[in-house]
Amino acid sequence: MSYISLVLIAVIAFVVLVGYVVWTMVQMRRTLQRIDEMIVNTERELTPLLANLRESSEHIRSSVVHMEKGAIRAGGLLEAIGEAGDALHSINDFLRSGTRQYLNQGMVLWSGFQAFRNYFKRSHELKGE
Repeated sequence: MSYISLVLIAVIAFVVLVGYVVWTMVQMRRTLQRIDEMIVNTERELTPLLANLRESSEHIRSSVVHMEKGAIRAGGLLEAIGEAGDALHSINDFLRSGTRQYLNQGMVLWSGFQAFRNYFKRSHELKGE
């Protein structure tokens, strides 16, 4: 092999290598352009979505604060209802057991007053005769 054949092989190898590098760089450029377009599209679509998400988050936070306040009020209301229920239960117990006893005692007292009145009435009638 002569010197010219070696140079010719080297030139062909160099041209093939340059062609491959150029093709690779063109492919990288296309890929980078697609990535750039994708980033621009994603940013365009993501910005309103993030704004909507932020607005929804604020609305949810406001609702949670409102619900916490309502729960505190409801807790006080439920506590008052519980106390009223306890009072009604006490009154019911009193009326069930205490009323009979007091009615019996009242009837006995009433009967005593009636008997006492009748006794004085008779004694008055007897003295009047």
